[in-house]
Amino acid sequence: AQSGKRVLLIDADMRRPRQHTTFGIESSRGFATVLSGQSEWRESLTESVEIDGLSIMPCGNRPNNPAELSSSPQIDFLLKEMREEFDFVIIDTPPLLAVTDPTPIAARVDGVVLCLRIKKNVRVSAERANEILTNLGAHCIGLVINGVGAQSGYGSQYTYGAYRAGYSYNGYGYGYGTGGEKYYDEDKKGRRYEPKTTQLQRIESADQTGV
Repeated sequence: AQSGKRVLLIDADMRRPRQHTTFGIESSRGFATVLSGQSEWRESLTESVEIDGLSIMPCGNRPNNPAELSSSPQIDFLLKEMREEFDFVIIDTPPLLAVTDPTPIAARVDGVVLCLRIKKNVRVSAERANEILTNLGAHCIGLVINGVGAQSGYGSQYTYGAYRAGYSYNGYGYGYGTGGEKYYDEDKKGRRYEPKTTQLQRIESADQTGV
Protein backbone atom coordinates (compact mmCIF):
# COMPACT_ATOMS: atom_id res chain seq x y z
CA ALA A 1 0.00 0.00 0.00
CA GLN A 2 2.85 2.37 0.79
CA SER A 3 4.20 1.79 -2.72
CA GLY A 4 0.93 2.96 -4.24
CA LYS A 5 -0.84 -0.38 -4.57
CA ARG A 6 -4.47 -0.90 -3.62
CA VAL A 7 -4.49 -3.46 -0.82
CA LEU A 8 -7.34 -5.18 1.00
CA LEU A 9 -6.71 -6.97 4.29
CA ILE A 10 -9.42 -9.44 5.33
CA ASP A 11 -9.74 -10.83 8.85
CA ALA A 12 -10.93 -14.38 8.16
CA ASP A 13 -10.18 -15.58 11.69
CA MET A 14 -13.79 -15.96 12.77
CA ARG A 15 -12.83 -17.56 16.07
CA ARG A 16 -10.33 -15.02 17.41
CA PRO A 17 -10.53 -11.92 15.17
CA ARG A 18 -7.94 -9.26 15.96
CA GLN A 19 -7.50 -6.96 12.97
CA HIS A 20 -10.21 -4.58 14.18
CA THR A 21 -8.25 -4.18 17.43
CA THR A 22 -4.95 -3.73 15.61
CA PHE A 23 -6.34 -0.93 13.44
CA GLY A 24 -8.81 0.44 16.00
CA ILE A 25 -11.86 0.13 13.75
CA GLU A 26 -15.52 -0.80 14.20
CA SER A 27 -16.21 -4.47 13.63
CA SER A 28 -19.94 -5.19 13.63
CA ARG A 29 -19.81 -5.84 9.87
CA GLY A 30 -17.16 -7.80 8.06
CA PHE A 31 -16.13 -11.13 6.55
CA ALA A 32 -18.50 -13.26 8.64
CA THR A 33 -21.53 -11.04 8.10
CA VAL A 34 -20.82 -10.87 4.36
CA LEU A 35 -20.67 -14.66 4.04
CA SER A 36 -23.84 -15.05 6.09
CA GLY A 37 -25.69 -12.57 3.88
CA GLN A 38 -26.09 -9.89 6.55
CA SER A 39 -24.01 -7.24 4.81
CA GLU A 40 -22.54 -6.35 1.40
CA TRP A 41 -18.78 -6.61 1.12
CA ARG A 42 -18.04 -3.09 -0.13
CA GLU A 43 -20.08 -1.65 2.75
CA SER A 44 -18.03 -3.72 5.21
CA LEU A 45 -14.69 -2.11 4.35
CA THR A 46 -12.85 0.52 6.37
CA GLU A 47 -10.16 2.73 4.85
CA SER A 48 -6.98 2.92 6.90
CA VAL A 49 -6.33 6.40 8.29
CA GLU A 50 -2.59 5.79 8.69
CA ILE A 51 -1.84 4.13 5.33
CA ASP A 52 -3.24 5.40 2.04
CA GLY A 53 -4.43 2.65 -0.24
CA LEU A 54 -5.06 0.13 2.54
CA SER A 55 -8.60 -1.12 3.17
CA ILE A 56 -9.54 -3.46 6.00
CA MET A 57 -12.43 -5.88 6.20
CA PRO A 58 -12.77 -6.97 9.84
CA CYS A 59 -14.32 -10.25 10.82
CA GLY A 60 -17.63 -8.78 11.94
CA ASN A 61 -19.68 -10.40 14.66
CA ARG A 62 -18.25 -13.83 15.42
CA PRO A 63 -20.48 -16.57 13.98
CA ASN A 64 -21.47 -19.91 15.45
CA ASN A 65 -20.40 -21.77 12.30
CA PRO A 66 -16.95 -20.50 11.23
CA ALA A 67 -15.90 -23.75 9.56
CA GLU A 68 -19.07 -23.81 7.48
CA LEU A 69 -18.70 -20.19 6.40
CA SER A 70 -15.06 -20.75 5.44
CA SER A 71 -16.24 -23.39 2.98
CA SER A 72 -18.95 -21.21 1.46
CA PRO A 73 -19.05 -21.13 -2.37
CA GLN A 74 -19.66 -17.39 -2.01
CA ILE A 75 -15.96 -16.91 -1.28
CA ASP A 76 -15.17 -17.63 -4.94
CA PHE A 77 -17.45 -14.80 -6.09
CA LEU A 78 -16.08 -12.45 -3.43
CA LEU A 79 -12.47 -13.06 -4.44
CA LYS A 80 -13.30 -12.57 -8.11
CA GLU A 81 -14.86 -9.16 -7.46
CA MET A 82 -12.13 -8.13 -5.03
CA ARG A 83 -9.40 -9.00 -7.54
CA GLU A 84 -10.96 -6.54 -9.97
CA GLU A 85 -10.80 -3.65 -7.48
CA PHE A 86 -7.57 -4.33 -5.56
CA ASP A 87 -3.99 -5.09 -6.53
CA PHE A 88 -3.50 -7.33 -3.49
CA VAL A 89 -6.05 -9.14 -1.32
CA ILE A 90 -4.53 -10.52 1.88
CA ILE A 91 -6.59 -12.98 3.92
CA ASP A 92 -5.62 -13.56 7.55
CA THR A 93 -6.81 -17.00 8.71
CA PRO A 94 -6.62 -19.04 11.93
CA PRO A 95 -3.69 -21.43 12.41
CA LEU A 96 -3.62 -24.12 9.75
CA LEU A 97 -2.95 -26.98 12.15
CA ALA A 98 -5.40 -25.90 14.82
CA VAL A 99 -8.69 -25.91 12.90
CA THR A 100 -10.00 -26.73 9.43
CA ASP A 101 -11.12 -23.18 8.56
CA PRO A 102 -8.00 -22.15 6.59
CA THR A 103 -7.93 -25.15 4.24
CA PRO A 104 -10.79 -24.19 1.86
CA ILE A 105 -9.42 -20.63 1.72
CA ALA A 106 -5.85 -21.79 1.05
CA ALA A 107 -7.13 -23.82 -1.89
CA ARG A 108 -8.78 -20.75 -3.45
CA VAL A 109 -6.09 -18.09 -3.22
CA ASP A 110 -3.23 -17.43 -5.64
CA GLY A 111 -0.54 -17.94 -3.01
CA VAL A 112 -0.03 -18.79 0.66
CA VAL A 113 2.38 -17.13 3.06
CA LEU A 114 3.07 -19.51 5.94
CA CYS A 115 3.63 -17.95 9.38
CA LEU A 116 5.62 -19.83 12.03
CA ARG A 117 7.16 -19.26 15.42
CA ILE A 118 10.55 -20.80 16.05
CA LYS A 119 10.16 -23.17 18.97
CA LYS A 120 10.51 -26.80 19.88
CA ASN A 121 9.07 -29.21 17.29
CA VAL A 122 8.57 -26.38 14.78
CA ARG A 123 10.07 -28.53 12.01
CA VAL A 124 7.44 -31.21 12.58
CA SER A 125 4.71 -28.59 12.46
CA ALA A 126 6.15 -26.95 9.34
CA GLU A 127 6.36 -30.29 7.53
CA ARG A 128 2.78 -31.12 8.49
CA ALA A 129 1.58 -27.71 7.30
CA ASN A 130 3.46 -28.11 4.03
CA GLU A 131 1.91 -31.55 3.53
CA ILE A 132 -1.59 -30.12 4.01
CA LEU A 133 -0.94 -27.27 1.58
CA THR A 134 0.54 -29.65 -0.99
CA ASN A 135 -2.49 -31.93 -0.79
CA LEU A 136 -4.74 -28.90 -1.29
CA GLY A 137 -2.80 -27.86 -4.37
CA ALA A 138 -2.04 -24.56 -2.66
CA HIS A 139 0.93 -22.50 -3.85
CA CYS A 140 3.19 -21.57 -0.94
CA ILE A 141 5.02 -18.41 -2.00
CA GLY A 142 6.87 -17.58 1.19
CA LEU A 143 7.50 -17.96 4.89
CA VAL A 144 7.27 -15.48 7.75
CA ILE A 145 8.90 -16.14 11.11
CA ASN A 146 7.19 -14.06 13.79
CA GLY A 147 7.73 -13.58 17.50
CA VAL A 148 11.47 -13.19 16.89
CA GLY A 149 13.15 -11.93 20.02
CA ALA A 150 10.16 -12.75 22.19
CA GLN A 151 10.80 -14.56 25.42
CA SER A 152 9.70 -18.11 24.83
CA GLY A 153 10.32 -21.45 26.43
CA TYR A 154 10.34 -25.05 25.36
CA GLY A 155 7.43 -26.08 27.56
CA SER A 156 3.83 -26.45 26.51
CA GLN A 157 3.19 -22.69 26.65
CA TYR A 158 4.95 -19.45 25.88
CA THR A 159 3.92 -15.83 25.96
CA TYR A 160 4.47 -13.14 23.35
CA GLY A 161 3.14 -9.82 24.60
CA ALA A 162 -0.55 -10.15 25.37
CA TYR A 163 -0.78 -13.06 22.95
CA ARG A 164 -0.84 -16.40 24.68
CA ALA A 165 -0.70 -19.75 22.96
CA GLY A 166 -0.31 -23.33 24.14
CA TYR A 167 -0.63 -25.64 21.23
CA SER A 168 -0.84 -29.37 21.24
CA TYR A 169 1.37 -31.74 19.34
CA ASN A 170 1.48 -35.39 20.34
CA GLY A 171 -0.44 -34.55 23.48
CA TYR A 172 1.64 -31.66 24.84
CA GLY A 173 0.02 -28.31 25.54
CA TYR A 174 -3.55 -27.30 25.00
CA GLY A 175 -5.56 -24.26 24.06
CA TYR A 176 -5.25 -21.18 21.93
CA GLY A 177 -6.33 -17.77 22.97
CA THR A 178 -6.20 -14.82 25.26
CA GLY A 179 -7.83 -15.01 28.63
CA GLY A 180 -8.57 -18.71 28.36
CA GLU A 181 -10.14 -18.70 24.87
CA LYS A 182 -9.61 -21.86 22.82
CA TYR A 183 -10.07 -22.97 19.28
CA TYR A 184 -11.62 -26.10 20.69
CA ASP A 185 -13.29 -27.35 23.87
CA GLU A 186 -13.02 -30.63 25.74
CA ASP A 187 -15.77 -32.92 26.96
CA LYS A 188 -15.67 -34.81 30.26
CA LYS A 189 -13.57 -37.57 28.69
CA GLY A 190 -10.97 -35.12 27.41
CA ARG A 191 -12.05 -35.39 23.77
CA ARG A 192 -11.71 -32.12 21.92
CA TYR A 193 -14.25 -30.39 19.73
CA GLU A 194 -14.70 -26.93 18.29
CA PRO A 195 -16.55 -24.40 20.48
CA LYS A 196 -20.30 -24.10 19.91
CA THR A 197 -20.42 -27.33 17.94
CA THR A 198 -21.31 -30.85 18.96
CA GLN A 199 -19.19 -32.79 16.49
CA LEU A 200 -16.17 -34.29 18.24
CA GLN A 201 -12.95 -33.82 16.40
CA ARG A 202 -9.44 -35.17 16.84
CA ILE A 203 -6.91 -32.41 16.49
CA GLU A 204 -3.65 -34.04 15.51
CA SER A 205 -1.67 -30.85 15.88
CA ALA A 206 -2.33 -27.34 17.07
CA ASP A 207 0.96 -25.62 16.56
CA GLN A 208 0.94 -21.93 15.82
CA THR A 209 0.96 -22.25 12.08
CA GLY A 210 -1.23 -19.92 10.06
CA VAL A 211 -2.00 -19.00 6.49
